[in-house]
This record gives sequence, C-alpha cells and structure tokens, in this order.
Amino acid sequence: MALSKLVKLAMTSGTKQATKKALPKTLTTKPKIRIDNPGYDEVYGETYAQTKQRYADEARQEALDAGQTVGSKAKIGSYEGITTTISDVQLDPKKLADIPGIYGEEAFRMTGDAGEGYYNKLKALQEKIQTEGYKPDPKYPIQIVVREDGQPFVFEGNHRIAEAILSKRPSVNVEIKYLREGELVPGPLNPRNIIDEDLLPAYLKPETLPKKSGGRVERNPYGDYQKLI
Repeated sequence: MALSKLVKLAMTSGTKQATKKALPKTLTTKPKIRIDNPGYDEVYGETYAQTKQRYADEARQEALDAGQTVGSKAKIGSYEGITTTISDVQLDPKKLADIPGIYGEEAFRMTGDAGEGYYNKLKALQEKIQTEGYKPDPKYPIQIVVREDGQPFVFEGNHRIAEAILSKRPSVNVEIKYLREGELVPGPLNPRNIIDEDLLPAYLKPETLPKKSGGRVERNPYGDYQKLI
C-alpha cells in the first residue's frame, strides 16, 4: 500500500463502538481504544513498527553510550511509533505500584523525597487535596507508556499514584500508549489484562491477533488502520 493511501486512511478513519457489557471490577468507565498500526509499508519495505523500532534502537543506544540509565531515550529510545492508545481506563492504583517511572521515580514515589534540594511533590499534592478536596482533572490522566517488549513506564503521575495508594482510593484515571506493537506482547498492562475481553477489538483478542512476520504485524486485516473504538 502506497504511503499516500496510508495517509488518506488516517485522515478518513471511522469509528466503531465496542460491545456493551457490564464492566469488570477494575473499571468504572468504558475505556476508549485507538488503534494506529498500518502494518507493512511498501514504500519502506518493512512494517510501520519495524521502521519506528530502528529509530528507537538508535536513540536508545546513543543514550546508553552517553552513560544515561534513566529518561525517555534510555528507557524507550523514542516516543515514536504509538500503535495503540487506551484512554479513560480506571485502574486500581495498587496495580501501578511496581511500575517504574521513566526517570526512576519509583525509588522515591511513595515518599516524594527525591533528595536534598528537591521539591516534595507528593507532600504538596497531599496538602492541596487536604485544603481543596480531591478533584482529579479528567484532562490530565496518569500517563503510562508501554515499550515494544511489554515493559510499562509511568510517564506522568507518579505522585498521583502514590497519593491514591496511600489514601486507599479505589481507582485512578489512566491513559496508556503502546509503542511499536507493545500491545501484542505479554506484560502487566497488556490490554487483555486490564480490559474485559468483550470490550476489546478483534486486533487485540488472542484468537484473532494480526498475522505476524518476524515478530511484527505483516498486515492489519481490520479495515482502516486508524480508528477510535
């Protein structure tokens, strides 16, 4: 498929509503799932994920050669190649307790103490909630990125996760972006682990996963490759 046709598909993508069914206990709202994986690209002679993976590997190696061990480049290489996004998903914050932060924030997440001279964001958040009440803004969900090997990282919201755990809140609003087909491999936040199967599109169901070539999607048989489900 020519690149121009792929662009056209992206611009004219349709919508589809997931099957209505009672939500599992981990969810309090119906999640939104956006798939953006065109699969094989005749122009580049490889799949979309493979193209983005090469760029990510180069960026990650550059960071490691420079002695970096934390941060976006060291952990995920590149933020390019988002193949699935799940938003408006309500998760038990305890499910996120062991997920590392992109900058290693898990080391001080539960205390907010990043060391001498650093602002304690957790303490400030707790004080604000005590004064103004708990008012999470739906426009700013906790953001998690899942690498191509299924490993998730907290991109934004480390202290909100900690506050929710300490306050024993039943759920937090999360947005998850899967890089370079990270949604198709096992992992703690694999879509099939957090969303009722009847709410998943065919692309993400175990029995109908897309055909693969070399570990990457060879084609996307589900119509327009970019759609909101």
